[in-house]
Amino acid sequence: LVRPAFEKLYQRENANFRDAGQELSAARDAQSLIEAFDRLTLKPDDTAEPLFPGIRTHLVERRQKIAGEQGDLSETLAVLTQKIEQAIQRTETWKLKEKGFEAIVRGFEKTYDRGQRAMEKTARKKAHFDDFHEWRKRVKYHWYHCRLLQNLWKPLMKARRDEAKHLAELLGDDHDYSLLHLLLTENADEFPCKSEVAEFRKVIARTQKSIRREAFSVGQRLYADKPKHLCRRLDSWWAIWRDAA
Repeated sequence: LVRPAFEKLYQRENANFRDAGQELSAARDAQSLIEAFDRLTLKPDDTAEPLFPGIRTHLVERRQKIAGEQGDLSETLAVLTQKIEQAIQRTETWKLKEKGFEAIVRGFEKTYDRGQRAMEKTARKKAHFDDFHEWRKRVKYHWYHCRLLQNLWKPLMKARRDEAKHLAELLGDDHDYSLLHLLLTENADEFPCKSEVAEFRKVIARTQKSIRREAFSVGQRLYADKPKHLCRRLDSWWAIWRDAA
């Protein structure tokens, strides 16, 4: 969020967490597909017959296989926990090149601009699901920035924060459904229930169409301003907020 104000430190800290997280990614991704499946097939009546049971059974078996291949992750988790605790201690020594709004504004403008561009890219007819995933990452940064700045004018900034969070969640679901659809397409032969696979892919497609329609509606409002115009407005709010403090 304040990367331009301490670039070298950012590069070092980011590399530490990226490398640690990769060791858990396979098992985590396999679990996320099961959770995505459950969201798509969730029924209000718990006593109802489950939808597409063959697909879910295979997804669970797949996760168990991946987890078995990775072995005991307790040691990996312990190392990651230690790294996080050490990083928390290091934050006390972090120093930014700028102070006040200047420490935030360059990162805010950069991520907001990239979010705008990413949204425009997803509007293409042949947009790839990775384009939507890239947009989601930019939206999450904007959400975090809005959380950081929410006290500038609480009614407006908290509403913006909440809409950014909602958009990030929509795009997160869309990405999970894309990965699930990809698995069902490229690895269809692994699933014993061919009729279920074909029908479930249609369910995913319909759901994603609805999600993307809502995401564009929220996104067009969230990214309606030009980056510099929005930053100038926030700069004014920052000055008023500081004077009133």
